[in-house]
Amino acid sequence: MMKTNEVTEAVLFKLKPNVAIDHAREALLGITAIAEKQPGFINRVLHFNEDGMWFDLVKWETMELAKQAAREVPQYPEAARAFELIDGTSIQFYHFYTA
Repeated sequence: MMKTNEVTEAVLFKLKPNVAIDHAREALLGITAIAEKQPGFINRVLHFNEDGMWFDLVKWETMELAKQAAREVPQYPEAARAFELIDGTSIQFYHFYTA
């Protein structure tokens, strides 16, 4: 039985070749300001490792609001530009309920 409706969105990805980490970090962290405006947003933490893998964790109040944000956020020009830095073939996208 679920105790909460809270959802964590987890996205793993790599950058396209020749994208500088500092440029990517600035662009990708810029998406936080957009996410914060979405209904149900709780928080976001962006991670990366030495192997070039990025791990984006976003908490939402409900699955419905998480999915709504997933449709809305890419429509912002700043987000679209940031997403262009990502190797689309590397994306793994998941939603998890909080236990």
